[in-house]
Amino acid sequence: MNTRLVAFSTCFSLALTASMQSAVAQDSAASAAAIDSRNPPAGYVAPKPDGPRDLSMTTYARESFLDGEEGVVGLRVLVRGDGSVGDAQITDTSGSSRLDQSALNVVKDWRYQPATVNGTPAETWVPVNIVWSLKTLRFQVTRDLGSILYTDELGMLPVGISTIRFLVMPGGRVAKTILERPSGDPRLDDVLLRRIKESWRFRPGRLTIDWKQGGWYRTNILWNGANEQSIDGHDCLEPQDESQSDAIIVACSQFLMKANLTAFQKANAYAMRGFAYRVKHEFDMAITDYDLGIRLYPSETTLFLGRARAHFGKGEKALAFADLDLAVEVEPLSFRPYAVRADFYFDDGQRDRALADADTALRVAKEVDLANAYNKRCHYLIAVGRTQDGIRDCEKSLFRRAQDFITLNYRGYGYLKLGRHQRAVQDYDAALLVNARLAAAFYGRGLAKLKLGDATGDGDISAAKAIQSNIAEEMAKIGLVP
Repeated sequence: MNTRLVAFSTCFSLALTASMQSAVAQDSAASAAAIDSRNPPAGYVAPKPDGPRDLSMTTYARESFLDGEEGVVGLRVLVRGDGSVGDAQITDTSGSSRLDQSALNVVKDWRYQPATVNGTPAETWVPVNIVWSLKTLRFQVTRDLGSILYTDELGMLPVGISTIRFLVMPGGRVAKTILERPSGDPRLDDVLLRRIKESWRFRPGRLTIDWKQGGWYRTNILWNGANEQSIDGHDCLEPQDESQSDAIIVACSQFLMKANLTAFQKANAYAMRGFAYRVKHEFDMAITDYDLGIRLYPSETTLFLGRARAHFGKGEKALAFADLDLAVEVEPLSFRPYAVRADFYFDDGQRDRALADADTALRVAKEVDLANAYNKRCHYLIAVGRTQDGIRDCEKSLFRRAQDFITLNYRGYGYLKLGRHQRAVQDYDAALLVNARLAAAFYGRGLAKLKLGDATGDGDISAAKAIQSNIAEEMAKIGLVP
């Protein structure tokens, strides 16, 4: 190389190094002077995301996906005055260096509408949580599968239930199995893990996923006639009534002290205790428990849905809808997240969005969920004025679950809107035979009777108000007024 070129290269390299050092110094100085969004000055308006955030499975670290790693990464992100991300620092690790690094890589390309102070753009540090959750589909197996497995290899063993997550590769083979809830007998679980991996095969064309790297599924295996209820040897994870909230809190607190619990068991215990705190309107305690559960097991939608309800209870609508969106992302082919979000949209007056989610919920619903899916869309269709379509959905729901009092109440609502008052009374009568304390049915029947000239309608309306003091206001929201 000639000497002039060497000299030029050296000078250019030195100049580039000096420029980079200067930029780093400027960034460091700016970072030090940036506003902390947790303690902002007067006139501060927080930055807002500018465009969608890509946290799809395509951004998941390949090794983490194959190993079944999940977690939540807490970051402190510097948003510059032009809306770009200048720096990102980990404040809470996910426990996986791969997921932590993926989170740092992802936020570098994010854009924001910058923060302002009295209308002037300003740099600010904002907290960000990156939730890495494996999109997991619930896989249904025949109820006798557990009996077949344990009869073939094990003989008589205790009743139990195992929860398994397994990775199906694009070719249809099972590449990895993870025991999420042990049955209580290691022999049962060992056989299950081995048999699923060795002998289960899926036809690629029949998979309900389209990810090129494969997909994760979760299933429960019932052993020796076990039922669907939790069999963890503790009341915490058993189905409970809302009136038992204090007992649930005690039971779950004791359960969480047990040794050798899996992340799945702990997360579900936090979900149950969070539910109990929410029933008691102790929303901060509930949110804390849901947070702990999500950090342990971020692919369980119950946690996001529960935390959304707690945020709504506190009046934190934006945080609640963010959690509902996360629930839909975590289980994009599951009925429940769409159904719950639809209810929240409806209650918030966003009827079109509620109906769109109800449509999606019906599209992804399995046979066991179809009655609920038609029931929900029936309600929304009637509310938006598509009454005949709504009544047809109610009838499809009743075909699958006859004498369901909620659906009968909705259909009565539809007939009332159509002016078919006698048919409305018949449906409300049928609903009240099943649930004699359904305020909405009393109120609707009262309105229908009054339209028919039956003075006993006033008594029905009074009965509805005695059961639910705000029933008149609730009915007015859907257009039912005396």
